Amino acid sequence: MKVLLVEDNLGDARLLREALKEQREQEFEIVHVERLADGLSLLNNQQFEVVLLDLSLPDSAGLDTVKRTLDWASDSPIVVLTGAYDESLGMEAVRLGAQDYLIKGQVTGSHVARAVRYATERKKAQVELRKAADELELRVQERTSDLEHALTALQEEFSDRLKAEDSLRKSELRFGQMAQAMPEVLWLASSDMGIIHFGNPSYERI
Repeated sequence: MKVLLVEDNLGDARLLREALKEQREQEFEIVHVERLADGLSLLNNQQFEVVLLDLSLPDSAGLDTVKRTLDWASDSPIVVLTGAYDESLGMEAVRLGAQDYLIKGQVTGSHVARAVRYATERKKAQVELRKAADELELRVQERTSDLEHALTALQEEFSDRLKAEDSLRKSELRFGQMAQAMPEVLWLASSDMGIIHFGNPSYERI
């Protein structure tokens, strides 16, 4: 598991390295930098399973460190490293989007390894959930678009039908007026002449 360690305190960095090396269940490859800018540069060019991020760095401090990292690599799981007096800061970092926080000097190798593994799994679950939500939203949009097109087609069909019916009514009115006024005989009958469907006044008169 490839881990990016962003920690300017060399002593703390060495302790974390040793703690992870002790773990036999999982092999960790640790890349260590002391500045956030260097860490962000590596995240831009390499793939890391997790980021161990100190909140007190020479070029960044506090929650802004978490925000900048998330803005730069939103899919990278982050485990925040904080001092005992900054535990509330670690909790705030989790609310911002970090996966977990560790209090430096109070964790064992197994704690660090477990936090790293859990952070990775939680982040994967979040990414998959977000992808599923995005796909669902896309399907909803496509379905909505299909329904809108179908509704538009129905409205156009209905409008055409109304126009046709109106045209038919006008045509029937003109025919009736013409039939009533013409002096010639006009009638409509069945093919066997058994039923007279229509006869104009001239037909009736004659």
